[in-house]
Amino acid sequence: MKAILASMIMFLSLAIIPNTTRSQWSLQESGTTQYLYSVHFINNFTGYAAGDSGTMLKSTNGGIVWNTLDPGVSIRLTSVRFINSRTGWAVGDSGTIVQTRNGGSTWQSQQSGTLKDLKSVFFVNQRTGWITGDSVILKTTNRGANWDQQESPAFTLFYSVFFINSNTGWITGYTTLKTTNGGVEWVSKTGPTNKRCIFFNNPDTGWAVGGMYTITRSTDGGETWGGGYDSFIPRADEETDSPPATYTSIQFMNANTGCYTSSHSFGGRIVLTTNGGSNWTIDYPTTRDRRLTSVCLRDLNHAWAVGQGGTILRRSVLTQVNGIEGVIPSVYRLYQNYPNPFNPLTTINFDVPKSSIVKITIFDVSGKEVSKLADGEFNAGVHSIQWDGSAYGSGVYFCRLTAGDYSITNKMILVK
Repeated sequence: MKAILASMIMFLSLAIIPNTTRSQWSLQESGTTQYLYSVHFINNFTGYAAGDSGTMLKSTNGGIVWNTLDPGVSIRLTSVRFINSRTGWAVGDSGTIVQTRNGGSTWQSQQSGTLKDLKSVFFVNQRTGWITGDSVILKTTNRGANWDQQESPAFTLFYSVFFINSNTGWITGYTTLKTTNGGVEWVSKTGPTNKRCIFFNNPDTGWAVGGMYTITRSTDGGETWGGGYDSFIPRADEETDSPPATYTSIQFMNANTGCYTSSHSFGGRIVLTTNGGSNWTIDYPTTRDRRLTSVCLRDLNHAWAVGQGGTILRRSVLTQVNGIEGVIPSVYRLYQNYPNPFNPLTTINFDVPKSSIVKITIFDVSGKEVSKLADGEFNAGVHSIQWDGSAYGSGVYFCRLTAGDYSITNKMILVK
């Protein structure tokens, strides 16, 4: 009776303490060690990643589980882009273009008319898109059945193409170009050279990142660019970062919130702003010896980054109570989730008696890990994590808490 009363008191205490919701990056199993160069999600659940040796991966549960696709080529793929759940393109070395119209189940090669290495693909609708690469700009208006080369005032290595609508777009690399008529005419713009990625929030405000710690912003539609050498965050590792870092990819979810990936001599990082670039903070410290190449940011609870060695990182929501003042548990404990059965959200409370590395993992009935909710240091106290089962089917799941030699598992039931 005393044990039951104590448990009731604990749950009542949790109920009246406000949870703080935060998101964190976690390393996902990709099933490959190939270098990944591009990641793109069309919604919060379905996404693709592309890389060396024709590597093509697909996830349908928010980046938790990745399955290997066969794009029909074995060459390096440097960019992947989908316009809807079924139709997408990937480009790569030696003029390679492949397209799918069934969500990646099968792919067909398209004729690029060049053997140049292609670096970036972008579509504004199902018919109209552009590709850039080594001294080449291509455009299609018929889903890629034909790709036509566009004239450019400067043919050099282009890394990135981005369009805000069917008329206005930008290309960047060793120089920056802008068009306001769908690429009929491209005009050179001033700004730092050796940029790897360009992104615009709206027709006026855009960002570009690149080599030598370059992050630069335009507020006049790319006519002029400020900065050029990273003045936004401290370069504490500059003395030991040799060669100097390249910022590889940047994306914003709105005018204020965006992030970029970096490739350092010691690994990769993800850097975040929530105030339009006035301040930048390191959001993921270091993927040691694994450089990052591409980021896709839908919101702060749904973001992904990829890079060297098959690295895939996923940013997802974590709801945590950091402790109840005056209450320090005496033992590790994993409480039964509630509600249970649930659909789709459930809360998992657990006790930590001392500062410890704690893992909270979800398994299906076959014993396959489907989600890792926590894997890090927790202070002594009462904690809570929320699991979202939206991406999973009805059935029995198991939640396991591991801390040192301690391990306990509870059964949960998801009913849809």
